Formats: sequence, structure tokens, C-alpha cells
Amino acid sequence: MKLAIIGYGAVASIHARKALAQPGVQITAVSGPRRDKAANFASTYGIANYTDRLSEALRHAEAVIICSPSSVHFEQASECLKAGIHTLVELPPCGGLKEAEWLATLAAKRDVLIRCAHTSRFLSPFIRLRECLRAGDLGEVEQVSYVRHHVLRERSWTDSALLHHAAHPLDLFIDWFGSVKPLACVVSPDVVSARNVARQENPEGCALLEFRTHIDETAGLLDDAVNRREPEPRALADILGGVEGIENLVDDFGRDA
Repeated sequence: MKLAIIGYGAVASIHARKALAQPGVQITAVSGPRRDKAANFASTYGIANYTDRLSEALRHAEAVIICSPSSVHFEQASECLKAGIHTLVELPPCGGLKEAEWLATLAAKRDVLIRCAHTSRFLSPFIRLRECLRAGDLGEVEQVSYVRHHVLRERSWTDSALLHHAAHPLDLFIDWFGSVKPLACVVSPDVVSARNVARQENPEGCALLEFRTHIDETAGLLDDAVNRREPEPRALADILGGVEGIENLVDDFGRDA
């Protein structure tokens, strides 16, 4: 498969390393607004073609991964689909439901795939949790607290902390429980610039979701606790293999990232 990567930042590097490790995958082009940075990225990963024009990169590709700044994801994904290219777009793929529906419709018309990089559900620790939940090892789950910590870095482009990062737990809950119903969300401080967020000491985002369990279809809430009503429930640490198992899972995050 001939693959083009759009963007040349940290996330693009992760995708490039993973793609090069896959048999049958060849990264044939990289594109970005600065040709010099695209050239450096191409040199690092042995990519033959680099350009500052998306249309030029698509000439060399059967599939594309969009790793550019969030503000151009929808525009670039649309261009890739119109060109008949299978497209994987990083979070967030667009700015709202209408744009998401447009991408899905366009992909169907062109008979190509459009996917969003919901990578968290494929990390080993979260896969293990999904298996435990579906097997009923945790008992009847009523509430779940999900806290995501980031080492924030400054960027030259703006982003929405809620739209971008809250997509990870939202997708995980869909994967774990089948469906969710959004109830409320908030970001503090109320900023959209990643540069400003990086300068805040304690930026926070919170979403309140209602989910259905796989066990008895009773409702639960993503809130601030995990409650189980199974007699003598097994501890999550034991299910994950004790201290050693948890340490292995932490290592998995590093390997999977």
C-alpha cells in the first residue's frame, strides 16, 4: 500500500514509525505548509517525495494519514476523499456533526474509507479493561471516573482541548459500553488556544456521560467513582495481574504510543 502522510509533527512521526513497521506499507510522500520541514521529515523516514501541496502528495498515494493542525482536518479530509483516497484523519476530524456526516457521505460516494484515529481503544491497557468489562470480571459497573493527564507543550496553532482530548474517553466508553448519552461538558480555563492552555498550571476539561452496561443494560454515569454491586468483587489490580501486571501495562503505554 502506498501511503502519504500529511503533516510532519510529533503525531506524524508516530504514524510514520508504525507504518514503516508494517509489511507491505510504503510511505511514498509527505506534505506540509513548510517545504523545508517536509524535506527533513522525508529524510528521517526515507520518503521519496515531499511537497507543500496536498494535491501533489495524493498523486503518489493509495491511502493517507492526516496529522496536520486540527483547523485544517476537515478541509484536507474532504480533498483526499474527493481524490478517491482512503483517509485516516487524526482527532478531531472536523468541527461538528454536519461536517462528520458530509465526510461519511463523500466517502460512500467515492467508495473509499474514512476513519478517525481513535487510538486509545487499541492500547493494550484499554483492551485489557474492555475484555474484563465484557467478561463481567468487574461486576455491575455503575460509575466510572476517567482522568487523563498530559504533559502539555506549546504549539504554533490553536486547538480545542475539549473537542480534541475529550474524544478519547468518549470513544473508549462507546467501545466499553456500546453507547453513551452526553449530559454536560465544561473546560476550565475557557480557552481554545493550545499555546494558552500550555501556560496554565491546572487546565481541566470534564464531560458527564450516561452509558449502558453490557451486563444488565442498567444506566450508569461517567462521574467521580467506580461502584460495583457484586458480592466480594475482585479488585481491578488483581484482574490486571497485581503490581507486576500494572507495571507491564504502564510499559505498554510507552510501546504503543
